[in-house]
Amino acid sequence: APQSFIDAMRAAGRTQVSASGQPSDYLCPSHPDNFALELDSLLEVVRNYDVDGIHLDYIRYPDSDYCYCGGCSNRFMAETGWAVTNWPADVRTAGPLKDAFQSWRRDQITKLVQALHAGVQAIKPTVRVSAAVFSDYSTDAYVRKGQDWVRWIDLGLVDFLCPMDYTSDHGYFCDLVPEQMGYAAGRIPIYPGIGSHKLRPDGVI
Repeated sequence: APQSFIDAMRAAGRTQVSASGQPSDYLCPSHPDNFALELDSLLEVVRNYDVDGIHLDYIRYPDSDYCYCGGCSNRFMAETGWAVTNWPADVRTAGPLKDAFQSWRRDQITKLVQALHAGVQAIKPTVRVSAAVFSDYSTDAYVRKGQDWVRWIDLGLVDFLCPMDYTSDHGYFCDLVPEQMGYAAGRIPIYPGIGSHKLRPDGVI
């Protein structure tokens, strides 16, 4: 994005902030203006173009160090009723509100997927909704990225998923795929992503 846009987003408090207070160029998922911008942009494609599907990438937080902006603090307290006296320590790893904040954080991502699914169904139900998701659900996706893709399956929000099984370790790949298929339990297709950048020089993994 142009630097002027990034500067405007930061000035408006719409970009993510790390636990140590460092700014990021990611938009904060809990900010209502960001939610509207992202949803409207996605649904614009469905309304105006003859597409077969909408595929979500980067539908997550960068990692567990985000987002701890002032807006997240205010919205977390307003939406959950919890009072935070020491932000962000109270919602971090050893904090008393860690679990509540992690759940709320995941909800910020799920709400967008849910709104997209509902919007697509209202505009053009034949359009498929899919997402690229982190391969390690229980730790990497669920905890670090706030990406609860099993819940998306449970709620019927996605038509298929593409786990990013990017590894050159054949054994690890063979462990990941059955685990992911188990989470899906036949409800939606799972298309494992291989990741050509992880291939050996001979093109074999």
